[in-house]
Amino acid sequence: MRLDQYLVEKKLVKSRSKAKELIQSSLVFVDSICVTKPSFQVLGEVQIEIKNAEILQYVSRGALKLKPAIARAKISVSGKKCLDVGVSTGGFSQCLLELDASSVVGVDVGQAQTDSDLLDDQRFKVFEKINAKQLEDYPELSPYLEDIDLVVMDVSFISITKILPSLVKNIKKNTELLSLVKPQFELDKKSLNKQGIVKSEDSYLRVEEKIKDCLKDLGCEVLSYFPSSIEGGDGNKEFFVHVKFS
Repeated sequence: MRLDQYLVEKKLVKSRSKAKELIQSSLVFVDSICVTKPSFQVLGEVQIEIKNAEILQYVSRGALKLKPAIARAKISVSGKKCLDVGVSTGGFSQCLLELDASSVVGVDVGQAQTDSDLLDDQRFKVFEKINAKQLEDYPELSPYLEDIDLVVMDVSFISITKILPSLVKNIKKNTELLSLVKPQFELDKKSLNKQGIVKSEDSYLRVEEKIKDCLKDLGCEVLSYFPSSIEGGDGNKEFFVHVKFS
């Protein structure tokens, strides 16, 4: 039996997607040996250990990235109306709700990804098949965007500089943004090795400069830029940028 399936069968995780995430993050040990391939074949009964068990209470690693970032940025979430761009399974949204956000609206270009427990929370609403580069094209979103106090963002396979103009255009002034920055999606292919890992530290500095220049051109105030406490699943360093719209 595949390891990801085995974890579900033994009720150690809720889904194979969750199992896959844990395995690929080097958090699953089979008979004291770290296994990183979800397809690893489990023969008979084995001893399973999941490191960093805190992750099991969240729908994704995203929550474990956002929670310390919010603390470092000294953002007060309680009572705020939030927008989660790139909601996916809902790790960021789950974190916001845990910190007593009054409501969270999630948007994603995909569909049918968000965890069912999150969907059951009356404070949460998700809009799928949304191109965040053009939020104004979705009139059903307008009533929610008008009152947003805090935006969080975690997107892949696209530069956040492609989405920032739409956020600035459609979100009120003085709203805060805390966005994850994934350098591998901000750089050209020449800056990455065959595994998609950023080659040099200089490239990380270029990404920071690129993001800050974009935000300044949009008239935003960059409050801070700092490393994520957790690396990306592929091993790349990730960062957070904290911004105030103006």
